[in-house]
Amino acid sequence: MVYKSILPFFLDHSADFFYGVEDKVLHWKDATYIPCGGIYTLEKIIATTPDRNWDICSIQEDTTHAFVVVSASGPLPGFHGLFVREDYVIPRSGKITVVDWGKERITDIEFCRAVNDIYGMAGDTFEYENQSIFELTETQQMKEVYLAYDGCPVATNYKGWMGKINGQFITAMEQNGSSEYICQAIPQQYIPILERYSSSILSYS
Repeated sequence: MVYKSILPFFLDHSADFFYGVEDKVLHWKDATYIPCGGIYTLEKIIATTPDRNWDICSIQEDTTHAFVVVSASGPLPGFHGLFVREDYVIPRSGKITVVDWGKERITDIEFCRAVNDIYGMAGDTFEYENQSIFELTETQQMKEVYLAYDGCPVATNYKGWMGKINGQFITAMEQNGSSEYICQAIPQQYIPILERYSSSILSYS
């Protein structure tokens, strides 16, 4: 969502943001925010720093502002990042309540259960090498997967890639940032629920 750059005069200007080479910290409303990864939808500006060089933005997925986005409007145009309140504990396991597959947010309970089973199962693996796994082709349709557990509003847990290679549904996780992936075939019993969404998410034409 595109937000307006014209700020209302009554906007909160109390945010304090430190931008360092290694550390980036936001202080706002008596809370400290630290960087985190995740998939979000930008909503609107809710605060700025006093010099207006940094905008604090809300996201559609979280009305509590446990997660916010810091966006540069001054010295570093183009910088924006997701931040989470330091005292908010992001669940790293538990019941999957959100699956973000190819930037499509899915909360379908049956789908979440299937994905929970898929990533929890043990089985044979195989290697796949491709420097462009993100490209959608006739034989390769893969999209990144992020998960949220136990009601966390933002999908922050990166799980690699899921989709089809040569017509077979698989999961894939890159190895140490290389072009090599460890893959696992998804059992046939989960294919119908995946196909509810794959036709739009994995479309390459």
